[in-house]
Amino acid sequence: RVCPPIGTRVESWKAQQAREDKQGKQGGQQLSTRNATQEKKENQKNPTVKPTIGFSLLDTVDLSGQPMITVTNVNHGSPAGLAGMQEGDILLAYKGTKITTVDEFRPLYSGASRNDQVEVTFKRIDQATGVENTLKRTMLLQ
Repeated sequence: RVCPPIGTRVESWKAQQAREDKQGKQGGQQLSTRNATQEKKENQKNPTVKPTIGFSLLDTVDLSGQPMITVTNVNHGSPAGLAGMQEGDILLAYKGTKITTVDEFRPLYSGASRNDQVEVTFKRIDQATGVENTLKRTMLLQ
């Protein structure tokens, strides 16, 4: 409300508005927390919730023009982050299946469930030395 109703003392109206504002903010915070807690519980119960792997991918090509998948972002604390993946890594295989495009990766990943253990193979090129290392890691999807 912009102004108090007719016949209401301004001081008591302002105090009431302040109480309502305070209650509204507290209620909103409690509601948010409750919803986040409920969502977490539902995600644990519901196996259809999409798993999280924790990286972003981009279709790129190497110097010879061959398609490849480049990791463009890794969320720290995610399965990919905990497995040691880094931005710039080249994803070579997922669950033992060789992949060269994001379109090849999607159907493999879409069949995954939370708490699945998956193996990823990726290549890392040391920027200082140019040495290529192929790494295999097992991740637990969240």
